Amino acid sequence: MVATRDEDKLDDYQRLSGFLLFRYRVLSFLYSVASLLGEETQRKKGGGRGLSRRRASVEELNTSFEEMFSIVRAQFEV
Repeated sequence: MVATRDEDKLDDYQRLSGFLLFRYRVLSFLYSVASLLGEETQRKKGGGRGLSRRRASVEELNTSFEEMFSIVRAQFEV
């Protein structure tokens, strides 16, 4: 049976999506390993405070974002 162009395109799309999904899974695994190694290194250097520092920095970012958002919202309110 001869494959049509649409079937070839579908096969190419499925192959590409499978490759991208595989790549995403590998990269997310590597990121999680690097994150765990970084936390372990921070724990050894800082006496276990690495994770709390990261949480504090995330909270600071959230706070600064909320402040910026309130300033912008105040400018648009009349």
